[in-house]
Amino acid sequence: MGYLQEIGRRVKERYRELGMTGKQLAQDIGVSQNTMSSIVKGENVPGIDKMLLIAQALNVSLDWLVFGHGTPDGAERGGGAYPGARRPAAGFPGAACSIIQALPAQEQEKVYNILLILYGDTKAD
Repeated sequence: MGYLQEIGRRVKERYRELGMTGKQLAQDIGVSQNTMSSIVKGENVPGIDKMLLIAQALNVSLDWLVFGHGTPDGAERGGGAYPGARRPAAGFPGAACSIIQALPAQEQEKVYNILLILYGDTKAD
């Protein structure tokens, strides 16, 4: 299963756990049902703004949604799944960097700004 299909699988798994439908999630984040279906199938890459809305609507961390780290409910972090994203251990995973670098420059900047908000500056002093 590819990277985008994994994200779609996590989205679908979580909205089902919460007793939601894809249609409800689509309405909650302001996209069409067709767009949500293509996200779940791994055919559509949502922008970082939509990824944040999905994470909020599903009460999960962006870390879990995008990379599959931890559990959706944040149990290993002591609860508080969405706001309490964990810091990456030793920098960012190589696969994630490759994916980010493949984005257009404007989207890369958005992703890096979001990562700074979530994790702060992780550079060694």
